[in-house]
Amino acid sequence: QIELSSSLTGKNIGIVGMGDIGLAIAKRAEALSMIVKYYGPNKKKNKFKYIKNLEKLANVSDYLVVACKGGKETTKIINSKVIKSMNKNSFLINISRGSVIDEIALINALKNKTIKGAALDVFRNEPNIDIRFRKLNNVLLSPHQGSGTIETREKMAKVSNRNIYNFFRNKKPINSVL
Repeated sequence: QIELSSSLTGKNIGIVGMGDIGLAIAKRAEALSMIVKYYGPNKKKNKFKYIKNLEKLANVSDYLVVACKGGKETTKIINSKVIKSMNKNSFLINISRGSVIDEIALINALKNKTIKGAALDVFRNEPNIDIRFRKLNNVLLSPHQGSGTIETREKMAKVSNRNIYNFFRNKKPINSVL
């Protein structure tokens, strides 16, 4: 027996982090007639609805997509309270950093089916993924490969080149990890 899937049309997508990647996701979701809402530290100048409470965003989202930056401010931003705010038929998708999700809370939610599923391409202890994820049938696990295209790698090389040039010319790179 084949299980029917669900249409994305009219579904709510909540995006955590409305930077360049979050905005690209929002535009693609809008093209699929999804209702786009987002959360971040600041309201952005765009046409999408800003929700300043992450738990509220989780509660109204059929798909909660995490696309925020990593770091101290976002470590375990998707915690047990946020996951418990999600609906039983909702999905959590993390393309950000493994550190942004409380993996134990997520594993418990998936095991107890308090959310429908998750799709993850980043993990807290990469490459040593928590073995409990592999025992679940409602999670999609993928290696982090979003930049694995010719076009993206060419853009990355150009940014690196500009950084090196600016460092030696102006003593300051355009982008810095420190």
